[in-house]
Amino acid sequence: MQNFLVERKMNVDVAGLSLSCMQTLIMPFTTSLMVPSPPMATIRIEPFLSCFWVYNETEFHGLHLIKLSHFLQTKEDVMKRVLVYLGFVLLLSGLLLASCSENQMTDKRGNYDWAEKRAAMVQQLRAYGSEDERVLKAMSTVRRHKFIPEEYLGVAPPYGNHPCPIGYDQTISQPYIVAYMTEKLNIQTGEKVLEIGTGSGYQAAILAELGAEVYSIEIIPELANHARKALTTEGYEQVKVLTGDGYKGWPEHSPFDAIIVTCAPEDIPQALVNQLKEGGRMI
Repeated sequence: MQNFLVERKMNVDVAGLSLSCMQTLIMPFTTSLMVPSPPMATIRIEPFLSCFWVYNETEFHGLHLIKLSHFLQTKEDVMKRVLVYLGFVLLLSGLLLASCSENQMTDKRGNYDWAEKRAAMVQQLRAYGSEDERVLKAMSTVRRHKFIPEEYLGVAPPYGNHPCPIGYDQTISQPYIVAYMTEKLNIQTGEKVLEIGTGSGYQAAILAELGAEVYSIEIIPELANHARKALTTEGYEQVKVLTGDGYKGWPEHSPFDAIIVTCAPEDIPQALVNQLKEGGRMI
């Protein structure tokens, strides 16, 4: 089946053509149909996208037919119009994608509810064998994406089970590692915990969410500043962050119930062992 154009009286604009007092209909028909129409008129209709000719202005099934050869002359003319329309559609698509991208960036900046992503992350942790409900609840509460610097948010999904870059050749640990190390520490409310390697501040936030009194040391000043701001913004201002060499510990606040070393040394620094409470835990 082919299509042909029939026009009814009305004011419309069709394919960029101003057709006064005509309405265009696209109707199915066979190629080169010879249709008798009174009085003694012959109408020849060729398929749309080739040539459209109607000889002898007349009435056909209540429709007013008129010669339109000067509107659609050749296939080339029609294809030009098709290409124009395709270009227009592509332009609109590009604008739509740009709008979506801008909305995504707005979402990354904090206007989006990431609760569903966190819930999916926790379900994945359960599948990997995490069972401590207190730790899982903390990880479903702390907004991980808020601890990733804005310029790195688009590099990797914040709630995927993988590390995410935070700058200065450092990463925020993958959720499974955070959950695993936290579970092994078995943090109790009110315990004093020393963290070596603050990084983004995310691990410290998890410890604080569990009710620990957290002291964290970061050797890179820019990351220490980032962590302080993120922790304060997210409501964990009680976490103390020191810029310095973590392997020296923080003797002013020792002894600690637990020490978590997120940047593992080749050997356990004796200074950290000395600052650990009798019966304390280190991971």
